[in-house]
Amino acid sequence: MKIIFAVDSFKNAATSREINGALIRGFEQVLDGEFISIPISDGGEGLIDSLRSDDFTEYSVKVLDPIGREISASYIGARDYAIIEMARSSGLQLLKRSEYNPLLASSYGTGQVFLDAVSRGFKRILLGIGGSATCDCGMGFASALGYRFFDKNGEELVACGENMVRVAGIDSSNLRCDFSGVEVNVACDVENPLFGANGASYVYSPQKGADPQMVERLDQGLRVFAEVVERDLGVSLGEAESRGFGAAGGLGAGLYAFVGGKLMRGIDAVLDTLDFGGVVAGADLVITGEGGLDFQSSQGKVVSGVVKRARLLGVPVIAVVGGDFLTTADYDMLGLDAVFSIQDRPMSLEESISKTILLLEKISLSVARTIGIFYNIR
Repeated sequence: MKIIFAVDSFKNAATSREINGALIRGFEQVLDGEFISIPISDGGEGLIDSLRSDDFTEYSVKVLDPIGREISASYIGARDYAIIEMARSSGLQLLKRSEYNPLLASSYGTGQVFLDAVSRGFKRILLGIGGSATCDCGMGFASALGYRFFDKNGEELVACGENMVRVAGIDSSNLRCDFSGVEVNVACDVENPLFGANGASYVYSPQKGADPQMVERLDQGLRVFAEVVERDLGVSLGEAESRGFGAAGGLGAGLYAFVGGKLMRGIDAVLDTLDFGGVVAGADLVITGEGGLDFQSSQGKVVSGVVKRARLLGVPVIAVVGGDFLTTADYDMLGLDAVFSIQDRPMSLEESISKTILLLEKISLSVARTIGIFYNIR
């Protein structure tokens, strides 16, 4: 048998590589075959680990985290191509839950990493923007590059979410690097517009610590910010170009406006780079999954991308997930043949996270034994 394991990381619990390994260990106890691990990401946490090879060199940069503390963030590069993962510099994973606050959080650190890559001469950059702690429309990112933001009185503003609504002018006359010849591809995992009921603030900022009043303030800020960007930079962030602009607290829109970023589905960028179709050709089964299978899973996440590619080759797909929040009709819509949750009894999120590897090995053994029945393997 040839079975492909391509499961996304479970946030705060295990990496894609660790999860694939745990599942393979369970299968090896029951079945003989070729078990292939493909560490995978949709543009968020794990993007660098997914695409890293011996060709790449890792670079470390001193940057400011989402709330202004100095940390080291790394990215990788080879020849003229660099891969940056926003989660490593401006990610929610860098904060304690008590520190979540998208009004104060800034994408400044990601701009610092980008600036370092451009300064080193990288001309093609893939920037994965999943897992952010921010909702500042890239105001922080742009500030790191030398953009300046002013209120109606001409006072310069600190670049963070709560100040978007106060922006009345943008100055781009003193940029710190020339990125006019840099090709910037933006790997994002959602397709939401910048603002409104389905926008960056209403859908995602509650996960980053926003209460209802903060959600409204941030959404209004995104609207104001977009108006000033269009007036001062001549770039429209409105409905016509809205697909994916709401990713990473509006950083998708910010990268489009400030550095000419081209937005793409993160999972497609990863699968293309990994030649996923070539690896899966001739396989008997693909096992994919993610921490939570929910309404977002069909919007550019790992599971939907893997299923789409596998189906084109006629290969069945099973999902192993941390939590399953979909109906059987949703399974059909996604094209999944079966879904297995690692939670074998009622448990808290904390317990599930602490026991993730053990639970993965247990469920994989059960799945492998079920498959073995049909191959008359005991």
